[in-house]
Amino acid sequence: EPKLEPTRKDEDDKKLEKQKKSVRIEVQNGTKIIGLAKKTSDYIASKGYQVIKFGNAPVQTYKKSIIYDLDPQDASKKELLKELEILFQAVVFDSGKPTGVMGADGAKIDYPVSPRAHVLLVIGDEWGKIIQRLLATP
Repeated sequence: EPKLEPTRKDEDDKKLEKQKKSVRIEVQNGTKIIGLAKKTSDYIASKGYQVIKFGNAPVQTYKKSIIYDLDPQDASKKELLKELEILFQAVVFDSGKPTGVMGADGAKIDYPVSPRAHVLLVIGDEWGKIIQRLLATP
């Protein structure tokens, strides 16, 4: 019986499964769609991701979803970031938490994010449409 060499994809899938167990994600709703952070957290948790916190982003005018790598020195979550980037059709920033964000009053804010999170996912309006479709199909 010839033994099949594990493919590149198998290797990446293994890494991804491992990362899903260890990488802690905070989900923030960057839209005005009520309940989207919870719905999204439940959805990605059902896919094996570790969501440690969800709630509203300080600014709710995101069109596209943005993924922030909060610990860019640690390269051991590359596959997970790639997977989320594809799922959310998001932009990935690998420079820590958001800076230069203005609050509602126009003053710069110290961006609120859990110190335990490795990844911050701020969801935008586009994802609101995508998840409706995903949840509509059994």
